[in-house]
Formats: sequence, C-alpha cells, structure tokens
Amino acid sequence: MSAVIERYQAKLAERGYTADSAQLAAIERLQRLADELQGFDNRPGGLLRRLMSRGKTPPRGVWMYGGVGRGKSFLMDCFFEVLPTERKTRLHFHEFMRAVHQELKTLKAMANPLDEVARRAAERYSIICFDEFHISD
Repeated sequence: MSAVIERYQAKLAERGYTADSAQLAAIERLQRLADELQGFDNRPGGLLRRLMSRGKTPPRGVWMYGGVGRGKSFLMDCFFEVLPTERKTRLHFHEFMRAVHQELKTLKAMANPLDEVARRAAERYSIICFDEFHISD
C-alpha cells in the first residue's frame, strides 16, 4: 500500500466516511503521480544536475473535476500532505494569480517580466497544487 492511499483510508476512518468508487479511482491516480514525482528531480542546480536530467519529461499533473461536495479538495489534501518535499504549495488558483499580478507590477520595467515570475516560482516550488480552479466561457 502507498502513502497517498494510506492517508486517504486513514482520513476516511477518522472522519467516519465511506469510500466512494470515483474517489478511489482518483486517489489511485494521485498515488501514481506521487510515485512518478518521487523518481523525478527538478531541483534547481548547476550544470551537472541539468546535464544529468536532460531529456527527462516531467510527470503530467492530475485534473480533477466534479460537483460541489464530491471530495476534490479532500483528495488533494491527502496527496499534498504526503509529498516528501518542502518545495510545494497548495492554494486557490485566484490567490496564485493575484500573487503573479502583484509580482508583475514590481517587475514592469523588465522586458519579459512573466519569464522572471515563472523562474522565481520554479525556484520556490517543485509542486503547485491548485484548488478552486474555475473556468468560465
């Protein structure tokens, strides 16, 4: 058994919830992502680190969607809590965008400020988990 699934089962028992088949499928996918991330090193580093990791494709993220109360945030918490890195963050998408725009204001004299914002985010975080990601047409 693996950490994400174990965390999910422990939280279910702790809260008196019962497992849901859609949640089980999602938590298994999150476990696979956690396993893939464990074997991938994207820490900033020198020339040797960049040469050693050249050609390695980063794992693809997981997009969860569904109605209110389906457990998306609960599942993300299970995933996020067991990630073995300090270079992670979990926040609502609008909070992230607010921070990006604030940083862009401070860098407005730069030719490509968005590149700098992205570089800084990549230095701070190896994993960003977005909650409350809304798309409207």
